[in-house]
Amino acid sequence: MNRDTALAALSSDATASRRLEAARVLEDLAENEDLRRLQVAVAGESDEYVRKSLENSIARLAGIEQPHRGGPSEDDRLWVMVEGASALLLHELRPAVGAVVDAFIDECDNFASSNTYVALEALRRKMGAIGSLKTASRTPQLTEFDLGDLVREVVASEQLADLVAIGRAGDVPIVVVGDKGLLSLALCNGLRNAEDAVQALPPDAEREIIVSWGADPDEAWIVVLDNGPGLPLGVDQLWEIGTSSKSKMAHDGLGLPIARRAIRSLSGDVVLRPRKDHGVAFEVRWPLEVSH
Repeated sequence: MNRDTALAALSSDATASRRLEAARVLEDLAENEDLRRLQVAVAGESDEYVRKSLENSIARLAGIEQPHRGGPSEDDRLWVMVEGASALLLHELRPAVGAVVDAFIDECDNFASSNTYVALEALRRKMGAIGSLKTASRTPQLTEFDLGDLVREVVASEQLADLVAIGRAGDVPIVVVGDKGLLSLALCNGLRNAEDAVQALPPDAEREIIVSWGADPDEAWIVVLDNGPGLPLGVDQLWEIGTSSKSKMAHDGLGLPIARRAIRSLSGDVVLRPRKDHGVAFEVRWPLEVSH
C-alpha cells in the first residue's frame, strides 16, 4: 500500500483492518498537504487503534512531540483482522444457515429432536460468538448506572435466577460509570462458565454460583464464584482464541477471549482464580474513570 491508496482507504467504507493498515502506512508516508484529510479521518474514526495511529501521523506533521505510546500490539492487530473477517463471514453464512434450518423444518419429521438440530444450534451459537467479536472491541459507550440492576438483569436474561445466589443485597445502589453492553457481555460469559462447571458435578452434589459486586473510589468489580471442579491445567491457554476445556460441539473457545477484550476496552481486565477449597472465581475489574 502506498500513500495514495492509504489515503483512499481512509475515505472509503474499508474494513477496520484495512483502515489500520492504511493508518500505519501514513505514519511514515503522510505529507503536510495530507494534514486536513487526516484530521477529518480521525474525527470520524470509531476504531481506537486506527485513531491512535492517525493521531501519531497528525502529531508528526504538526511537529508535536508526543510521549511514545507505540502502535497496536500483535494481539491488537490480530483482533482487528479477526473482526473484519468475521463480519464478512457472518454476512455470507447467516442467510445460508437460516435457509438450511427452514428446509429441514419443512422436510423432516421430529427435526427438533434430531442430531441435525443439535449440530445446527451449535453452529448458530458459534456464529453468535463470532458476532460478539466486534462488540467486544468497540469504543466504550460510557453511562452511569446501578451495578446491582445490571447484574440482576443479566442473571435474569441467562435464566439462572434459580441457580445463582446474589451475594450483595440492600437498598443502597452502587452507581458506577462503564459500558453496560461490554460489561453484560463479560458477565454472561462468567455465568455460563460457572453454570457449566457446576453442572459437571455428580448428580447428588450441591451446586453453588454466587455473584458479588462493589466499587471503591477508583474501580468497580463483579465476581462470579462457583463450586465446580476448578481450573484445568494450562489455564493460560484459555485466553487464546479457539481454546476451550469443554466439548467442541457446545463451545467455541471464544468466550473468555471476548470477555477479556470487552473489559480491556474499558481499561480493565478479567481474571480467573482458583478458590481456596474448590471452584473458580471469575473476576471483572475496571476503572471508574475510563480514558480513550
